[in-house]
Amino acid sequence: MQPSVTTPSERRFARNAGLNLLGQGLPLLAALPAIPLLIRGAGLERFGILTIAWAVIGYLGLFDFGIGRALTYAVAERVGHGREDSAVHVVRSGLGLAFVISGSAGILLFLGAPWAASLLRPSAQLSREAAAAIRVIAVAIPVVVLAALFRGVLEGLHRFGVVNVVRVMMGVATFAAPLLVLPWSSHLALLIGALLLARLLGLFGYAWAVWRALPRSALSDPGGPAAPGAGALLRFGGWTTVSNLVSPLMVQFDRVVIGAVLGAAAVALYTTPFEIVNRLLVIPGSIVAAFFPMVAQDAGAGGDGRPSLFRASVHGILLLLLPPALILFAFADAGLDRWVGSAFAVEGVDVARWLLVGTTANAIAHVPFIFLQGIGRPDVTAKLHLIELPLYVAALLWTLPRFGISGAAAVWSGRATLDLVFLLVALGRVAPRLRIETARAALALGLGLAVLLLPLAFPSLIERLVLVTLVAVGCAAVGWRQFRGRDQLSV
Repeated sequence: MQPSVTTPSERRFARNAGLNLLGQGLPLLAALPAIPLLIRGAGLERFGILTIAWAVIGYLGLFDFGIGRALTYAVAERVGHGREDSAVHVVRSGLGLAFVISGSAGILLFLGAPWAASLLRPSAQLSREAAAAIRVIAVAIPVVVLAALFRGVLEGLHRFGVVNVVRVMMGVATFAAPLLVLPWSSHLALLIGALLLARLLGLFGYAWAVWRALPRSALSDPGGPAAPGAGALLRFGGWTTVSNLVSPLMVQFDRVVIGAVLGAAAVALYTTPFEIVNRLLVIPGSIVAAFFPMVAQDAGAGGDGRPSLFRASVHGILLLLLPPALILFAFADAGLDRWVGSAFAVEGVDVARWLLVGTTANAIAHVPFIFLQGIGRPDVTAKLHLIELPLYVAALLWTLPRFGISGAAAVWSGRATLDLVFLLVALGRVAPRLRIETARAALALGLGLAVLLLPLAFPSLIERLVLVTLVAVGCAAVGWRQFRGRDQLSV
């Protein structure tokens, strides 16, 4: 029996996924001490609006009309076939299109800032601050969009090291920058202006890395097939834009509705556990960002997916996610009480636990979502999200006045689970080679949720601690057995 050999693609996937996990996970260390300090320093209402600003700035990528993801796809496909010069012209086309689109969106938001601020229902003394803060967000739109495009180019080139150096700095600055302003002012525009400055520095970092990575001869050539590149980007990006618009909207829309129905203070009570739970999505985000260029290259060669890559991704996400998710689920009440106070613990424990259920489903959904886009079918994900959106909005608007923020969290989790089911069914039909793996992914989710809910049967903190330890050791053992020395990524 010959020992299995770790292939170059497997080593590259593992390295890139590890870099992504560090790049997205390390900023969480800044969030843990920063959030309580921001609540005390800025006040509950300002903090609620600041969390909405975090969500909006993270959501600004929708204004690139899918060009960021399309650039990753196009660059990976061209570089994989030795056409680096062609990739440069596609990048140039994408940046020009995105600048026009994002600049126009920024102007519209700047002009409509007072109206947008009124949707948040701020108190009288904060209404002007909220409008000024939204104008700062409007200025940030082109900065965030162009940074996302440069990051997409680097991911297509598999330059995940530099991507994550910049990502860590921007992630830490998301929480640290407002804290640095607080000793002088708690004005919302200044707090969010600090975020804008950090994003601007990140844009320069990504742009410099792209300049170093692409062929200088092509960069200095003003000609080239720019128009065909733009057309290809728009064709791929058109459907991707729908998903970029609807998918994050369904993730973040709940806090906007909570603010409109219950006020900014309720947003803070909901968002505090949400921000921590949502950070678990760095695990699937890290893994799928690493394999998307590989799936795109495979699709360019006529393939429809890699079953072993799909299986390894689902298993890896679940094994990495379950231990921290179980810790948060088991000790949500005590953890919130120690971290941000008893008032947050009383309101937030049910929110946190519902969100953990939905986050587990959402984490696995990353895999079929990216596979569908990687094999050139972003239209499928877009159509599914268009179906889900009205169902989610209707359920949220009905539930929130009756059950408060806990009901909103339950609806969010139900929407995430339904999204996973839709994506698995769609991928099985579009890519028959992956049909068995999609069924296995559904079974894996069921097992993961069963484990996640186990702490409800153990009221004692000691019993829960033993349970968490056993699950963590079990996940580590299963992961070691499955991935040690095995070629998980062969086609």
